Amino acid sequence: MDERDESTAVPDAEARRLGLRPLLKDVVLHPSAAMRRLDAQPGRRWWLPLTALAIVSVLNAVILAPRLSAATRQAITSGNLPPGVSADMVQTLPAASTLSMLTAVTGAIGALFAVVIGALLAAALLHFIGTVFGGQQAFNAVLTTTSWARVPLILRGVVQAVWFGLRPGDVEANLGGLSGLVASADAVGKGATSFWAPLLAHIEVWNLWYLVLLVIAVRATSKVTRGRALLIVGIYVLLGIGAGLIGTALGRAMAGFTGG
Repeated sequence: MDERDESTAVPDAEARRLGLRPLLKDVVLHPSAAMRRLDAQPGRRWWLPLTALAIVSVLNAVILAPRLSAATRQAITSGNLPPGVSADMVQTLPAASTLSMLTAVTGAIGALFAVVIGALLAAALLHFIGTVFGGQQAFNAVLTTTSWARVPLILRGVVQAVWFGLRPGDVEANLGGLSGLVASADAVGKGATSFWAPLLAHIEVWNLWYLVLLVIAVRATSKVTRGRALLIVGIYVLLGIGAGLIGTALGRAMAGFTGG
């Protein structure tokens, strides 16, 4: 009991550093101290990073909407029909402005749901895996610390928005993820995605930084050793890659079915 109290105690000087600017600074420069403070006093502090991530994600979806709709229309009108799209369906294609608006709305809704559901699912999985390996975490603390671990993803979204603004011709900004390496090597134009994509998508500076913060967050909330925290996050990442591989397999199966 004494060890538990000592591990969760937060000095008054640190407790005062729970404002936005001190937390943001310490998550970047002193992540261990920041995660300990968030674990000790999580409150509802999860909403701020998730709101910021949702805003930049929706912003990028809206910025990309006209380019994606234009690229889709150009591909279809040039005869490169996506899997499952027939020539008759092309006749019902909406006007460019309508297609752009629909793309923006669906993209924004998808981005918003991805942020919220992704954060809750990540916290639930890490809470469960941490409990299996002897962690002593509370769900609210896990949600708060893992949400603040997403600061690198927020920064990535800001960089993407700036990139899109400076390069209006680009449809996609691949800012370090290696999944683009297999885009032209595996069935381009056939609706299929390489099985390497879910793995390579994790290999980027922003995501690796996020995973490092996630290990620190798990260690702070679960009260486990560094090695066990690495194991917990490793299992979480493997589950994500496995889900991506299943999605890829289903996509390739659908592409083969509709193409045949």
